[in-house]
Amino acid sequence: MQDQFLYNFTSRFVGISALALIGFAPFYRGLFFEQEMGIHHYLTATAALITASLLILAYLSQDSNKSGKKSDRKNTSKATIPDVTGSTPYQQHLRSLFLSPYFWALTVLTTLYGLSFFGAINQREAIFTWLRHLDYLLVFILLYFAAGLWKERSTAHIQKEKESNPSFPVATSTMLQESFIYWFMIALSVAGTVVSVLGIMAFQGIIELQGGILGRRISSTLQYPNTLAIYVSATLMLSLYLSLQGRRLIETILFPAFSIIMLLAIIGSQSRGAWLVLPVVLILFSIGQARPLKASLFTIGTILVSAILSIQTVTPELLKTQPNWTAFTITVVIPLLWGALWTALQYQLEKRSTDNNSLEKVTEKNPLIKWLIPGSVTAIVAILAIILLVSPFSNSNQEVIETDGTAVTEKSSFFEAFEPLTKRIKNISMDERNLQYRFLFSNDAKEMALDKPLLGWGGGGWQSGYFAYQSFRYHTTEVHNHFYQVWVETGTIGLIAFLTPFVATTIAMGTLFINKRSRKEKALAWTIGTAIITIAIHSTMDFNLSLSAVALFLWALLALFAHLEAQLGIGITAFLSKSIPIAQTANQATERSGLSLPITATTTALLSLVAISLTILTMNIRGGEASALRYNEAINEGQANIALAHIQEASRSDPWKADYYSVQSAILLSSIGANEDPEIQQSLLQESIRLNEKAVQRDSYNAERRIRLASSYIGAKRFEEAQQEIERAIELAPWHISTYENATALYVDLAIKIAQAKQKSSPNSQNEQAIYQDSLNRILAITAEIPTKVETIPEDIRDLRRKNYDLRITHSISYRAGQASFLLGDLEEAKKHLENAAKIKDENQKALAQVWLGATNQQLGNSKGRSMMNNASKKSDEAKRAYNLLKELGY
Repeated sequence: MQDQFLYNFTSRFVGISALALIGFAPFYRGLFFEQEMGIHHYLTATAALITASLLILAYLSQDSNKSGKKSDRKNTSKATIPDVTGSTPYQQHLRSLFLSPYFWALTVLTTLYGLSFFGAINQREAIFTWLRHLDYLLVFILLYFAAGLWKERSTAHIQKEKESNPSFPVATSTMLQESFIYWFMIALSVAGTVVSVLGIMAFQGIIELQGGILGRRISSTLQYPNTLAIYVSATLMLSLYLSLQGRRLIETILFPAFSIIMLLAIIGSQSRGAWLVLPVVLILFSIGQARPLKASLFTIGTILVSAILSIQTVTPELLKTQPNWTAFTITVVIPLLWGALWTALQYQLEKRSTDNNSLEKVTEKNPLIKWLIPGSVTAIVAILAIILLVSPFSNSNQEVIETDGTAVTEKSSFFEAFEPLTKRIKNISMDERNLQYRFLFSNDAKEMALDKPLLGWGGGGWQSGYFAYQSFRYHTTEVHNHFYQVWVETGTIGLIAFLTPFVATTIAMGTLFINKRSRKEKALAWTIGTAIITIAIHSTMDFNLSLSAVALFLWALLALFAHLEAQLGIGITAFLSKSIPIAQTANQATERSGLSLPITATTTALLSLVAISLTILTMNIRGGEASALRYNEAINEGQANIALAHIQEASRSDPWKADYYSVQSAILLSSIGANEDPEIQQSLLQESIRLNEKAVQRDSYNAERRIRLASSYIGAKRFEEAQQEIERAIELAPWHISTYENATALYVDLAIKIAQAKQKSSPNSQNEQAIYQDSLNRILAITAEIPTKVETIPEDIRDLRRKNYDLRITHSISYRAGQASFLLGDLEEAKKHLENAAKIKDENQKALAQVWLGATNQQLGNSKGRSMMNNASKKSDEAKRAYNLLKELGY
């Protein structure tokens, strides 16, 4: 009894925990942001640690009760739970997990994300991306284990029932064996429906949902319309499968209704990528079902009803009337009527079936079900007719055209009701701008990946480094192709590891298609495989898997498919289990052993190590965030010393985040002026440099951090190092005008530092004089390069750029070019640049330019130059300092 209780508790805990971790994920902004994902880390780690503890208890229980159970087996033939001393379900499914190619592919991928941290260009992003994948791996293990344990519970129950009742129905046996996966499909179908309903309700103005609508498109809790569309498309596969099973009356009504609601959300998302993928995967789904014709007819009917229903439920016209309770009522009623109609149709289709699970038994208890067909058909036809009558194309879009003095009335066509949607479909082409941009992102990502092909750039490598590789200026933190993103982040080996599960799934589905097993037996695995392929295909054109809710869903589907593949003996799993000697040895060994210590220890150690790492590192990161919040509060209250203590605490808790070091450096630099002691000033400057160097080490492709480090070097008169950092900053962000503005400003500062030292009778070395000349000449070279930069863009993509992003000479760069020309003695060139700089509207910047312009005019012999300098210097403190600087330099 103790073993039975422990087994039942373990299977239920693992199964329910795994379902909760996946099912609730999309409701927290898709787990895209660290705050929500950190909470998920804690929950996943807790579930994993409890599971590990239960495995240890099971092993100890087996060891202490082994002899007693042997004698019990001699005296009883009825099994209440699976045998926990012989070939145990624990043993079988843990061994099966460790022999699964899916498990090893995802484990290798997770390991590579961890290893890539050591070469990452953004350590903080790399470590959090690794933590995300540790979370995914734990969920994969829990799902795989839960599916196996529940299957064994069902098998034991079936065995017991058949012993007491030889006529125990086969269909019921099948349902019990699939119970966990079946409940998983129900849970995720419900989750997809709720996500869809929330998005539709926000669109119709029934509720307020932050981020639920994006640019007249439904995005719901997932924040992004395209991601919503593909998440719901995958859950739609599960809902369609459940609709076709006809196991319970409530299911046959609800799941067709859920399917329509999900399709409405997909239509309302206006995701062209999802619209392209959906027809393909729906055909794929239908051909693998137990009754392909029935599945095809149901799918087509569901699509047609959804398309007509969308006119009054999810078209952008509805945004004009908010809240729209009529639209909401239609959204609820029609899908339920469709479910009722499908229930009745299934009854007719299966009326002659010998399957005891058909709806005929239901009608014996509920004769009214026979009225569902005429009743639901009448209701659906009536409501759809009303929709067509009141929709925009019926009469409100009529147009009168005067032709040769004759009035001609032109009525809008039926399809004009779908105009907002059909326009997006018509715009789909290889020349479409969005698609071209996606090709561009992938091409730039390929260049990055080929530069670090072994371990990649680390998690977050694309968003931290793409400025250095972009063909022209654009902004995107995602590649919009997750396969390329994995390639960038983990290298070629990581890409192969990521591709492996999808290749294995495709092979297994091909095996399923030609396998001689019954269609009904294959349909479940086929449906899950189709959902996997749905997400995979769309992830080649968008960043769905950057949202952890979608990634968790995918890894869960892979876990269940891997379990079914092992159970059905198909695909790569079957090949490996027969071909690899170690797998055969493990099979034989576990037939002779119970819950052996090695497999228990390995699994427990894996779960515990990953869970503890996930917990501790997440606590560190969240601790750093908490200290950073206290820093902000102290800054707002003007308590600089307390603020510094808090940000130092943040960097100790989360030593990988570059921002914490940059902030400390800025605080120390700002305090230098408040200290008159030269030694303290020098100490503060050196510490500031050290902190800036740490920031650059942790975020090495950030041009702004390089600029700040260069500024620190200039303050410490480390001019060569400053030059190197300035040039590195330009390399890292060559299409951003702010980089050139900062670079030219620092080059002027560097030159002035050298000039000031010369004025104070501190003779410059030959090297310093060369640096002085090089810095000023570099400013002029940058000024000359900027207007021609656009010509370096390849002609075939030049038209894709946003012209407002083109590099052009700004007032700031003109000002720096004028200063450089002045210091080099080219006064006419200086005057030209400074006159341009003085046209700026900002009064402070204008005054600065006028001070230098006045000095230039004075050097050119213009008597008004000095008065211009004097007048401009009175306009701001900065202008006054510029005036004094020029006097110090002898002008």
